Amino acid sequence: LERRPAPWYSQAIAPLIAALNGVRVTQPFFLSRPNGGVLDEFEQDDVLELPYHVRNGKLRPLYLPRPIPKRVLTFIRQFVEAERLAADGVWRRDPITLRRALAAHPWTKDKGEAQTVLLQRIMAASPEVPS
Repeated sequence: LERRPAPWYSQAIAPLIAALNGVRVTQPFFLSRPNGGVLDEFEQDDVLELPYHVRNGKLRPLYLPRPIPKRVLTFIRQFVEAERLAADGVWRRDPITLRRALAAHPWTKDKGEAQTVLLQRIMAASPEVPS
C-alpha cells in the first residue's frame, strides 16, 4: 500500500465497513460494481460507478434521475468500453488490445502522442507483456 496511498480510507472505506457491519451511516457510497440491472441502458456485467447506501447490511442502489441525458450516456459508454478493453488487454497481456483501450478512452481519443506515451509506460512497467 505504500506505492499506492489511499488517504480516503477513513472517509470512505472505514464507513462502508462499519455500515456493512450494522453501524448506521447516512452518507452515500460511490462504488464500482457490475451494473446488475441497475441501469437498463447498460449490460448486466458493465462495471459502473454508482451511488449506493447500506440498509440492513446490504448495498442498495440510490435512485438516479431519469432519463439519463444522451450525451452523458455516450460518455459513460466510452469509459465502460475502454475499461473493458483495458481489463481484457491486461488479463491477456495483449499490447494490441491495450492500444485499442487507449484509443477508445474518451480522454485520449484525439491525442495520438498520449496513447503512445501511455502504452510505452504500460509496457515498461510490465516486462512480461510481449512486444
